[in-house]
Amino acid sequence: MISRGQVKFDMLTILNKSATNKGFYTDDRLNMGIREAFSAISTECFLAGEGWLNNIRCLTTASGMVSLDIPSDIAFIDQVRYLVGNDYLPMRYDTMKEQAQVQPGTGTNYAPASYRILNNAFWFNPALSEGGTDYLQIEYTSFPKRLQNDQDFLPQGQFSQAMYWFLVYRACTVCVQTVGKAVPEWSDKEGYWYDRMVQVISKRNKQVTYVRDFDG
Repeated sequence: MISRGQVKFDMLTILNKSATNKGFYTDDRLNMGIREAFSAISTECFLAGEGWLNNIRCLTTASGMVSLDIPSDIAFIDQVRYLVGNDYLPMRYDTMKEQAQVQPGTGTNYAPASYRILNNAFWFNPALSEGGTDYLQIEYTSFPKRLQNDQDFLPQGQFSQAMYWFLVYRACTVCVQTVGKAVPEWSDKEGYWYDRMVQVISKRNKQVTYVRDFDG
């Protein structure tokens, strides 16, 4: 496990500074560099598409519930499912184009089991008829964890070595640019770790393709 304090230690080493002799590189500048480097990594992860930082989470609901706040770490929602019997069935996103549909075999209209997202909350139409623990299943892309304090750790499942060293070198570049250095001497290493990071993301997202059916 690597903490923000370790990231700053490695940054100061690259910057030829130390914890007792930081020069222009105050804690505020180092932290700003780390935040911007995180933003660069977050952008690459999101652009990489499905398979990176994707999670499934189940939420507790109650019968008659009309709305439910979306947890703050959820960035993009891929699908919402609701527990019916023993199965999680997909809910349709309500585009306001279909407010009602014909119930098969009856000729009558009924409100579809759908949801909308407004003001960072799910709104259900109609209200949920049943509820309980883990009734609502969300498949989503999460925001990468931010390091708010020097004691905060990078999650192991989120960062590879390539990502870590790109984070360190990119954060250093941000710091030196704030004091007027345009092209740091480690720009080739930053580029190297950026390329390795993109390769890691690409391999992580690669899907299995069946070339031949061997049955029979």
